[in-house]
Amino acid sequence: MANNSQNSIVSAGLQEQHLQFQQQLIQLKQQQQLQQQLLLQHFQQQQQQLAEQHEKQLQERIREYLEQQKQYEEEQRVEKERVEKEKLEALKKKEKHEQSAIASSEVKQRLQEFVLSKKQREAAAANSANNSPPTPG
Repeated sequence: MANNSQNSIVSAGLQEQHLQFQQQLIQLKQQQQLQQQLLLQHFQQQQQQLAEQHEKQLQERIREYLEQQKQYEEEQRVEKERVEKEKLEALKKKEKHEQSAIASSEVKQRLQEFVLSKKQREAAAANSANNSPPTPG
């Protein structure tokens, strides 16, 4: 009977060790799961920070580009104004005996009217010459 008693004590001891081992494995798995969750959270935070940083970089680059475009357009406008001013100054400085090659819109219109009326007269004269009977010869 003592042998049975010893066997049951050993068996109870082994069961206790086995339970402790299982509990240790469960704790280890829980710790590992917690570490993985913390790592994933850290990764997601870094990913979010990187996405925000990239967005800021893009916005800054766009802002710089728009400023450059604005500056270029302003330079072009100033240059165009300068050229126009130079042309105007050159016209003002022309001596009075020099003829200006720039015709006013009124002069252009009168010239067109004159050319049109001349063409009409020539066409009418040509028609009357074609419609007259041939002269005997």
